[in-house]
Amino acid sequence: MPAHNSKENVALCVSLIGSISMALLGFGFSIFTQSEAIFLDGVFSLVNVTMGLITLKVSRMVVEPSSNRFHFGKAQTEPLLNTIKGLLYFGVLVAAGYAGVITILSGGQEMNFSWSILYSLLTAAVCLGIGLYLSKQNEDAPTPLLDVEAKS
Repeated sequence: MPAHNSKENVALCVSLIGSISMALLGFGFSIFTQSEAIFLDGVFSLVNVTMGLITLKVSRMVVEPSSNRFHFGKAQTEPLLNTIKGLLYFGVLVAAGYAGVITILSGGQEMNFSWSILYSLLTAAVCLGIGLYLSKQNEDAPTPLLDVEAKS
C-alpha cells in the first residue's frame, strides 16, 4: 500500500469522525431548539457520514492491483463515487430548498437565535478546522477523494 494512501485513510477517518460529531451535534441542537434548519444540517452530516464510510472503502480499493475480473484495477470507482456524492448532496439541497419554501408559504416559524448562533459558531469552527486539515493533507499527496472531501 503506498504511503500516501495511508495518509489519505487517516485524513478520511478524521473527516468521518468530524461528520459523526456534526451529525450528533446537529440532531442534539435541533431537538433542543426545535429548528428544522439545524435538523437538516444534522441530516446533511449524516449523509456525509455514510458517504465518508464509502469513500474510505473506495480509497482502499483504488490501490488494489488489477485482477482477472478488474483488468485495469478499480480506479474507475473514484470518479463514480465523486459523482454519486455530488448528486446526493444536490438532492439534500433540493429537499432543503423545498422545505424552506413550504415553511415560508405556511407563515414561517418563530426562531430563538441565541442557541442557533452558538450552534453555527461551533460547527463553523469545527468544519473550518477539518476542511483546512484535509486541504493540507491533499497538498502533501493530492488525490481526487481528498479533494472532494475537503470541499464538502
